[in-house]
Amino acid sequence: MKSSVLIIDDHPTYQERLRAAAQARGFQVLPPVAAAQEAVEVVSREVPQVILLDLHLSEELSGLDLCRLLADLARGSRLVVSSSFTDPGLMEEAFAAGATRCIRKPFRMDEALRLFENLAREFEEIAG
Repeated sequence: MKSSVLIIDDHPTYQERLRAAAQARGFQVLPPVAAAQEAVEVVSREVPQVILLDLHLSEELSGLDLCRLLADLARGSRLVVSSSFTDPGLMEEAFAAGATRCIRKPFRMDEALRLFENLAREFEEIAG
C-alpha cells in the first residue's frame, strides 16, 4: 500500500506543486484542502500517514488549534507544520500542539519529499 499524504494549505500553488511532486514519488495524495473544517472532515473519514499543515490558514480557527485537533483525530499520523516561523516561540508551540516536525516556508520540494518519505517509514515502523 502506498503511503498517504494530506496537504492542508490555502495557497493553490503550494497545494498543486506538493501534490504533483508527492504523487510522482509514489505517494497516495488525498485531495488537498484549504480550510480547517474541510481538513477535519477528511481526517475524520481517512487517517493519512503524513499530514502537512500550513499554520497560517486564513480562518477563525488558529493553525495551532487545528494542529491540536488533527493530532487528536489522527493519532499516529505524522503531522508536519509549515510556516515562515518568524515568531521565535511558534515552533515550540507547534510541537506542544502535536506536530511531529516543522518545515520552514519557503521550502525546497526535495526537502519536503524526503521528510514525507522518512515520516511514512516512521509511521509504518510504529504501526508495526
